[in-house]
Amino acid sequence: MLKAIEGLREKGIIKHSLEAKVIAYFDPKVQGLDVIQDFFEDLEASGQSIESFFKEFVIVSQFVIAQSPEGLEKSEYPGLFVKVEKATGEKCPRCWQWEIIDNKDNLCDRCQMIVTSF
Repeated sequence: MLKAIEGLREKGIIKHSLEAKVIAYFDPKVQGLDVIQDFFEDLEASGQSIESFFKEFVIVSQFVIAQSPEGLEKSEYPGLFVKVEKATGEKCPRCWQWEIIDNKDNLCDRCQMIVTSF
């Protein structure tokens, strides 16, 4: 994933990883990725979504788990398919996350909630 983000950075499409949207598919049939499935189940049981975990882990604004590898590129890791593109929406001036923003202050939903709670 990080290698694919670097490719966009080298091409000048993005300047920072927070400008990226990562789409990934983990093939459950590949030996060794069964551990990933267990990890996904543990994440969901803890109340954290898979997407939000990877969004923070990889430091990107958007992370999507695809339902199939179609349209994605095979990575250097068996069973992992990835596509990286420029994130959609606008950059939040407070946290720099990219999101489709729909409020007068141009803050993402998370920052808007934090700022208005004070």
